This record gives sequence, C-alpha cells and structure tokens, in this order.
Amino acid sequence: MSRGCGDSEKNMNSTLKNLETGVEPKCLIIERSAESLCAEDIIALCRGQFLAVRISGFCPPTTCQVIASRLLEHPQLSFYPHAPSIAHVFDAFYEGYQNPKKREKYYEGVAARNHALRMLSWPHLNPMNHLQLLLDEIWPLGARREQIHDCPMAFGLAQIFSEGACALPHQDFLRMDEPDNVRAQTMLTQITAIVYTSIASGGGQLQLWHEHFNHQEFEARRDPASYGVDYAKIPPPALTITPDIGDLILADSTKVHAVTRIDEGNRIALNCFLGFRGISEPLTYWS
Repeated sequence: MSRGCGDSEKNMNSTLKNLETGVEPKCLIIERSAESLCAEDIIALCRGQFLAVRISGFCPPTTCQVIASRLLEHPQLSFYPHAPSIAHVFDAFYEGYQNPKKREKYYEGVAARNHALRMLSWPHLNPMNHLQLLLDEIWPLGARREQIHDCPMAFGLAQIFSEGACALPHQDFLRMDEPDNVRAQTMLTQITAIVYTSIASGGGQLQLWHEHFNHQEFEARRDPASYGVDYAKIPPPALTITPDIGDLILADSTKVHAVTRIDEGNRIALNCFLGFRGISEPLTYWS
C-alpha cells in the first residue's frame, strides 16, 4: 500500500482537480523528509501550489563525498556541445533525440550505464536508486522507467559546474522534444529531481520561475546566440534556492529554471526527470 499524507485518497482527489489550469501557489517551497514525502506533495507540485520540494540530508555526507570524488576522475567525463562550461557523466536523452544514430547508441548503452551509475556510490546506496524506491512506495500505482519508444530509458546522470559555469534560464519537457511521439504526448507535466553531492563555495543557486512558455513564446525570449532565455526578457526569478550537500530538490522542469554562475568551487549533482500522467498512471523516470 502506498504511503499517504493523512486522508490521502480524499486529499489527492482534491489536489488533482483542475491540474492543467493551475492554482495560485500557497508557498514557494515546502520542506519534507524521505519519511514524510507523499503522493499529494507530488501532485501539488505539478499543480503549481509551490515551486519546489526540498528534502535535506537525502544523501548522507559520506556517500556524497564518494560520488563527488569519483565523478571528478570519471573516464566518461565530457562537456555539453551547447553548454561547454558544464561537464557531465552519461548522456541525456535530449542530446541525441533528433539523431537516429545517437538515439540508438543511447538505448544500446542503457544497461551498462545504469550499472555504472550504481557503482558511483558503491558500496553505499545510490541516491538515484533511493529515489526510485521512494517513488515506487509512495505513488498509488508505483514508479517505473520511462519507455516512450517501447524500451526502457536510462536513469540518472551527473553534472559538474566548475568556476564560471552556469545554466541559463530554460525549460525541459519531453513532450516538446518529441511532438510526434504518442507516449510522450500523454505526459501532463515533468519534474526535475536533483541530488547535490558537492556545493560551490560561491554561486550555484537554483533559480525557479512561475512562467512556462510554449515554443513560440520561448523562442521569442531566447538569446539567439545560446540555448537559454534572455534574463532581460523575463521577470526576476520567483525563488532562489541555495542547496546544501545531500539535498534532494524536486521542481517542475517545464517551468523556467536556471543555475547561477559558479564563483568558486564545484557544484556536483545527480539528476533525473519524473513524468506525471495523472494519479491513475504510474510515475516514470529517465534521464
């Protein structure tokens, strides 16, 4: 049986009502623990009742240290072509979704990649796997890997922001990346899940906005020389989060979000996406 928050079924039905129309946010961020997070929190986040959920200490300090040190020396460490100041380990699906050869390579490497992800923290529990277990436990129909092409997608990737790196305001939505994919189009919204294994001494805050733009609106605000939105063409962020080591942050990735410039040190994090299709469908996860 899934774990709920109080009168869970009644609360979830009330919270789910009119999801796509959204509501005025009750607050900007809520604090939870791994023990108290529940399905209603996920639904409320998808509705926009708050911008983020924060679980402090989701990953123990010793595990964070092991992961961070292994990532800095990882043989697969490389940089994004569209964001050359950001290093990553493992490829994201969106990097090759328009290239058949890259997509084939992505799917061929899923099993080996998932094993490599687990080994980043071995012999400790990987926080991404901890998140898998938690979501499967709290969601009424459980959680499973996304399969928009009828085969399981990879799960979990790592990003390293060093001095001078930042992520410009942008949006992430599989439904927009795959407009002709029937399975992708059933997704109502998408959540980013970030576990911080190392934090910068200065900078590296997560900025969140209420705004979500369609393709035309986004392109009208995008800096022509980059992938991101021009700060001058959007309001100030509604929420800026300074993470701590071990934090898990959940936020709606279909809304504008960014990472501020690193002034000193490294911001190292593991992350994935969660797909929400309604309370009568399982949650999905992928990277």
